[in-house]
Amino acid sequence: MKATLLRMIATPDETQLIELFDHLADAWNRGDAQRFASYFTHDCDYVTFAGQHLKGQKAHREAHEKLFRGLLRGSRLQGRVRQIRFLSPDLALVHGTGTVQLRWQRKPSTRRESLNTSVVVRQDDGWKITAFHNVRIQPPGVFHRLRNALRLA
Repeated sequence: MKATLLRMIATPDETQLIELFDHLADAWNRGDAQRFASYFTHDCDYVTFAGQHLKGQKAHREAHEKLFRGLLRGSRLQGRVRQIRFLSPDLALVHGTGTVQLRWQRKPSTRRESLNTSVVVRQDDGWKITAFHNVRIQPPGVFHRLRNALRLA
């Protein structure tokens, strides 16, 4: 992951969270669904960009095993932690962006860029993601344009 301002000024806990997402991307890039799922709690909730709700580490692992053998074989995940907010010393809300470069693409498609929200909990063996929600980043819609038009009036 690139050096970012967040990384440069991060506290030790923030650094551990950033590294968690670095490890997550590395597992994806190796097509290692077992390792990828290991960064999540056993009872995790994982909502895909398509709106599919995977409940539990096992369902999460099995879904990614199929994806890594199929459409996402050889893909590359590129991501960046954008914001970390501690809800308590052992619970953090993490926002990030990411994109997947499919094996036949020369560069990632901006149409596949996503925004993700993660709830991360500190456990005995380190930080784990307990909830993950991933959505496609969309261009400003009609309500955004209307709001801006009303501001100008």
